[in-house]
Amino acid sequence: MHSLKPDILDRLGNHEMTRGKQALYRRQKPAVLERLQQIAMIESTASSNRLEGIVVSPAAMDRIIRDAIHRRRERSVEEDAE
Repeated sequence: MHSLKPDILDRLGNHEMTRGKQALYRRQKPAVLERLQQIAMIESTASSNRLEGIVVSPAAMDRIIRDAIHRRRERSVEEDAE
């Protein structure tokens, strides 16, 4: 049986301490969390594109992601209205 290194155990412990705090952050800082999500989507998409040999400027990628998020929200509102 393998034992975990102390630094990994520390990280796991830190992760457990933050469990359940997501709802608190969602209530207190929704705009910050939304922007962090957008940044993560932009970075992830840009990385995937680079793997495929596609290069898009960060500003263009930001616009693409914002437009996609806006369209998704509009679709959700329309579905809720039905």
